[in-house]
Amino acid sequence: VAEVADESTSVLAGCCDTSVGAVLEKVSTAEEAGADAAVVVSPYYLTTTQSGLERFFTTIADQSALPLLLYNIPPLTGNEIGIGLVQRLADHHNIIGLKDTSGDLNYHYRVVSETPDEFLVFQGATELATASLGVGTDGLIAGPANVFPQVMADLYEAYDRGDLTEAQHLM
Repeated sequence: VAEVADESTSVLAGCCDTSVGAVLEKVSTAEEAGADAAVVVSPYYLTTTQSGLERFFTTIADQSALPLLLYNIPPLTGNEIGIGLVQRLADHHNIIGLKDTSGDLNYHYRVVSETPDEFLVFQGATELATASLGVGTDGLIAGPANVFPQVMADLYEAYDRGDLTEAQHLM
């Protein structure tokens, strides 16, 4: 992907695992392959505390050659990256944003409104695409875009030109 992506397209590599060492190995591989950033999910299988998540993400960010996007998907990981934790991690020089697939529009809005403007926030839950654009998300990283990229691009463009009826129809 990195070889064929043009310079205006960022390549985000999923670098997910349950241990710091395993995530860093994946980040290294992604960097070697030419990725621009690593998307790192909270550890899964075993639950932890917000303090534990903070240590996990900070340790990875401190050692990562690539900038990180946090990936919040608590229905699958069992660990939500809380709003307060996102705010603290947004101050880390190597953590540049969040992909939110929580399915909670209120959470998404709060992350958008309670983090610095330069902290990127992306919606991962396709069903919340147009609503998230309405609350100021920076973009969409939705699974269906892998199968239907033109539909997702059309949805974004319809929203951007103010055609909410078409954007909702494409969802």
